[in-house]
Amino acid sequence: MVLCHGLFQPDGQPVDSVRSAQLGCGGQLIIGDDGPVLYDCHQHLASLALPVIRICGCHLPSFWPDGFCLSGVNNRYSNGGMILIRSMLFNLLFYSSTAVLAVALLPCLLRGDWARAAGKFWGWYTSRLLYIAGLSHQISGQTHKSRQVIYAVKHQSAWETLVLYWELDAPVIVLKRELLRLPILGWFFLRSGCIAVDRKAGMAALKMMRQQAVIAASSGRSVLIFPQGTRVATGQSAPYQIGVFSLYQATGLDVVPVALNSGRFWARNGFIKRPGVIAVRFLPVLGGGLPRAQFMTSLEEAIETEMMRLDG
Repeated sequence: MVLCHGLFQPDGQPVDSVRSAQLGCGGQLIIGDDGPVLYDCHQHLASLALPVIRICGCHLPSFWPDGFCLSGVNNRYSNGGMILIRSMLFNLLFYSSTAVLAVALLPCLLRGDWARAAGKFWGWYTSRLLYIAGLSHQISGQTHKSRQVIYAVKHQSAWETLVLYWELDAPVIVLKRELLRLPILGWFFLRSGCIAVDRKAGMAALKMMRQQAVIAASSGRSVLIFPQGTRVATGQSAPYQIGVFSLYQATGLDVVPVALNSGRFWARNGFIKRPGVIAVRFLPVLGGGLPRAQFMTSLEEAIETEMMRLDG
């Protein structure tokens, strides 16, 4: 182990803004705002759990939560190791059980309503499995489940694709065509009536999506679309695409904007699942008959204004 004295960053620059925590060994952990882990130690760091920490000022791998390597920290950084362990357990159970369920529920592909029931079960099961990681969710606002609408949902994570499918009673989800290529799961997406969009097809894809949305609407089911067309990380921005207006215009259904902060806890392609409560806010309805410019502006303002409150 290493004896460390003084405070410095890996690039030799002085520390301007830091947070500190006392270590069980009598030293001090210093974490700068830009991420480097710094030490001011008066003896060997016997409480370090990982041999990868060999020298003062080295970085932790980006997927590890703050303080994972510590066993003697008396503040919030001491939770890092447990977050990682719980995330590992969730991921192990989630992916292994998904594979098992996909095979076990293959008979559900015989009927569309059975496939939708399987999807709802998967969403419910995922929400319960997330308790392992200390993650739950809270819904506020009117969900309008008793009538047919278009849900325009902020997309930050895989969470809303899975859990909102269950919470909203299996709406028709607009998703990227690539997901249909997933082994077995793609069959469930297709059989449950999802609208698959080829994002490289331009106007032809938009026309096809309109046709499929009209068919879906005639079945009495609601539709769920991600108006930005892709997952957008917390704090980042992406333009709102015209697809949501196309569905609004073609089906004549009201649109329910939905803001959420799932990306704060389950980031895109993120291994770590952070504990907390995902907030899902159903916002006032955008009624029919709005012109394109007014509709797009109103939708973006409604969702992004609520996102500022959630991220604040």
